[in-house]
Amino acid sequence: MIRLYSALMAKSMRVFINYIIVLIVYIICDREVFRNPHMVQVGDAAPEFCLPASDGHEVCLSSFRGHWVVLYFYPRDNTSGCTREALDFTAAQESFRALGADVLGVSPDSPASQRKFAEKHNLKIRLLSDLDHKIMDAFGVSGLLKRCTAERDTAS
Repeated sequence: MIRLYSALMAKSMRVFINYIIVLIVYIICDREVFRNPHMVQVGDAAPEFCLPASDGHEVCLSSFRGHWVVLYFYPRDNTSGCTREALDFTAAQESFRALGADVLGVSPDSPASQRKFAEKHNLKIRLLSDLDHKIMDAFGVSGLLKRCTAERDTAS
């Protein structure tokens, strides 16, 4: 009974964390994100991908089959918001691991830029490079990231 309760609590926590992430994107960027017909929706199968990581290895989503993955997208290395987000994911990484989840961050920056970003801020999460935006487009977030970046650039 205790194992069942623990499993249900872990699943509830994962769902809660997913909703929090979506809520943050909703608040920071724009409510229109939920009207994007190309964005992957809850319950959809995630598009398969293989991307170069900042550590020099290639990471494929299929290697995580049977495990939870927190996949987040960010527009640029070393911007204040993206740095804060990466630091928060790094700080929460052990909590995610305790729930059986791995954290992967995806941006259009090069692996070399991401490696410098990770070293500079002592990030422990894996960062993946999507230079040609194919994966961001497949998940339906490329336009959202461009809009968020443009809004931040004009606000500063």
